[in-house]
Amino acid sequence: MTAIDPVDPNTVYFSSQNGAIRRKDVRANRSVGIMPRPSKESGIKTAHNFIAPYILSPHDRFTLYHAGNYVFKSVNRGDAWTLISPDLARSADPGKLSTAAGAIAESRLAPGFLYVGTDKGALWVTKNDGRDWTERSAGLPDRYIRSICPSRFVLSRVYLTLSGLNDDDFGVHIFASEDFGASWTPIAGNLPDEVAYGILEDPTNPEILYAGLYRGVYISADRGRSWSHLGPEMPGAAVSRLVIQEREMDLLAGTYGRGICKMNLRPVQAAFRSGPPQGDRLFDPPPARLPWINDTHRDPRLSTVEKVPLTFFLKRDAAVTLAVRDRTGKTVWSTPVAGRAGFNQVLWDLVTIRADSPQPYFTAYLTFARAGAYEVSVSGEGIDLKAPLTIVPRTSPER
Repeated sequence: MTAIDPVDPNTVYFSSQNGAIRRKDVRANRSVGIMPRPSKESGIKTAHNFIAPYILSPHDRFTLYHAGNYVFKSVNRGDAWTLISPDLARSADPGKLSTAAGAIAESRLAPGFLYVGTDKGALWVTKNDGRDWTERSAGLPDRYIRSICPSRFVLSRVYLTLSGLNDDDFGVHIFASEDFGASWTPIAGNLPDEVAYGILEDPTNPEILYAGLYRGVYISADRGRSWSHLGPEMPGAAVSRLVIQEREMDLLAGTYGRGICKMNLRPVQAAFRSGPPQGDRLFDPPPARLPWINDTHRDPRLSTVEKVPLTFFLKRDAAVTLAVRDRTGKTVWSTPVAGRAGFNQVLWDLVTIRADSPQPYFTAYLTFARAGAYEVSVSGEGIDLKAPLTIVPRTSPER
C-alpha cells in the first residue's frame, strides 16, 4: 500500500508485508521505518495480515492510523504511536475470531470516527477516536473485509466489501448500512458472482457507487440496486484497489498484473446530475495540455504527453466518427468509433500527424495540435453532436 501527503508530494508512505511501513522523503531519497511497536512491558502481542491497512487522516495530513489486531494512531507522521484499541481480533462471534484487520477507514464528516474490519468479517466502530469501540458484525458473512467506504454525505452510512478467496468462496459480497453498521443490507444486485475487492462513493453524487471486482470495474447510479460494467474493453484483471484523484476527478483502478487503468469521471457526474441520461450527448472535455517542447531540436518530451478524454453518451449502438476541427473548420484529427449504447470514451494524445523517416537525426515523428480553441464532434447514423475543446501550452516540463 502507498499513500502520499496531500500537501507535500515529496512525503510518501509505503508498506511491505506484515505491518511494515516506511516514510520516504523523495527529495532527499531517504526513507525511515515507522512501524508501530508496543513496548515489551505492555505485554501486547501484535499480529498483522500480509497486507496490513493504514490510512492518512483526511482531516490532518500528519495523522496516521495503522491496524493489525490493534489500532495505533500517530499525530507526527509515524515518529511516535499511541495504542487506541483493544484486540479487535477477539470478536464476540466465534465464527469471526480473526488474525488482524483487513481494512480501516475514517469518516470525512467527523474526525476520529473510525471503522475497522477484520479478516473474518468482524466490523468495529469508534466515534471518539478509539476511546470506545463497538462491534457491528451481525449480518455480515465470516469473510475478509477488504474495503470500507464511509459516506461523505450521510454520517450514518457506510459501505464495505468482503472477499471469500481464503475460504474458496468466489461469490460477490457488498453491503451497505444506514445506521453505523447496526444492520447491513446486501447491494450486489445484478453484479456477476465474483469476488469484490473495493467500493467507492462518488465525491459529487451520493447515488453513484464504483466497485472493483475480480474481472473489472462496475458502476451503480442508484446506490447499488443495479450495476453496469464500466469500461468493458479494460483488460480482465482483478481490481485490487480503486482511488479517485479528485483534482482531475479521475478514477484509478489498480489491477493485479495489468497495471493501472484511468477514467475521467466528470462526464459520468454531469450525465447523472439530474437523473439518468435521456438522450445522445457529447460532454465538454477538460482543457488539454500539450507536451513540453525541448528548446534545441523542438522535439516533444514524450514523458509529458497527456491524453484528453473525449466522452459521449449514446441511446443506441451506432457507427460514428469522432473528429476535432480548428477555428477554420479544418479537421485536424478524426477516428471511426463503433459506438455502444451508454458511455463511450476515447483518449486523444493531441497528435495530428505521425511520420517515419530513415533520415539521420530525424525527430519529427509526431506533430501535435497547436494551442487554441477547437470543436469536437460525433457524427454518423443521424447523430450530430458538438462540444468545445481548448488546448493549452505546458508551462513546466514537470508532469
